Amino acid sequence: MEILFLLLAIVGPVVGYLIGNPKGYGILGAVLGFFLGFIGWIIMAVIPAKK
Repeated sequence: MEILFLLLAIVGPVVGYLIGNPKGYGILGAVLGFFLGFIGWIIMAVIPAKK
């Protein structure tokens, strides 16, 4: 069980960062990915890019 939690704690922020980085929100994507997981990824996918 601990390994699953550790895996999710690593994968969530990495995927969030990868989604948010091209939009200019890499750190926000990592934070949302860590705390919200899949929901954070969806939020990052719908946020518009910085100008």
